[in-house]
Amino acid sequence: MTKILLVDDDAAFLNSTQRYLQTAGYEVLEARNGNEAIGLLRAQRVDLVITDILMPEKDGLEIIPEIRLRWPELKIIAVSGGGYCDAGMYVDLSLKLGATQALEKPFAQEKLLAVLRKCLDESQPETQSHAPGRTPHLSKTG
Repeated sequence: MTKILLVDDDAAFLNSTQRYLQTAGYEVLEARNGNEAIGLLRAQRVDLVITDILMPEKDGLEIIPEIRLRWPELKIIAVSGGGYCDAGMYVDLSLKLGATQALEKPFAQEKLLAVLRKCLDESQPETQSHAPGRTPHLSKTG
């Protein structure tokens, strides 16, 4: 089962998104800030991280580069409702720091699911055809 780490300090967003993703067939771990997220990533393997950008203690703009450094292949979806600046500025910055995708809040949960599936689908062919020590097999048809 695909494991997702959901990081957000907004309890309502965290709970509703976790339920939605579990209903869609994903295992979901929760963290309420970047420090918790990094701790969970050290302890468990996950397939994708969804992180809010603005949070107390350690925010998404701090953990995205840290994740990129420690787990370079891990997919990251950054989400933001804004703060001191327009949400679009935070989203753009998160992409520059290494997020795979980014969304402005509010968004439909179906949109998040579509972006999540796109991120996971992009990682599948590389994992299958470029496994260490294996040469990709090419076949002819017809």
